[in-house]
Amino acid sequence: MKYINRKKFIQCDCSFKGKLLELRREVCMDKRGKKRSYHFFTIRCGFFRKKYVFIGSASLDLRSYYEIGRKVKHISGYTLPEKMSSDCFDYQICIECGERVLEGERYCPYCGRHMTRVSFKF
Repeated sequence: MKYINRKKFIQCDCSFKGKLLELRREVCMDKRGKKRSYHFFTIRCGFFRKKYVFIGSASLDLRSYYEIGRKVKHISGYTLPEKMSSDCFDYQICIECGERVLEGERYCPYCGRHMTRVSFKF
């Protein structure tokens, strides 16, 4: 299975808002023989569909957090989209490492990313 070229991905990457059309998860072996979880996100922005792949640990499953048809915000440089509205979850997902972080936390305890919502204008 061939995935996105990282250099090409970063060059054409930009921030945008859109609607989550599809979220697919596959567990496969990587080059080193470790099991990895691949999450495939398809986001519609206007007439265009953009696809992103997030690679995490095999135990990571983001399908219960993201809902199909909900608005999400993609931030350039990251493969995980950020939810536009906070639902009844008492946690949020760090878009840097993909781990669960409690809603009141300011920093991700796993990677150290600042957890405030990033706002940008179009």
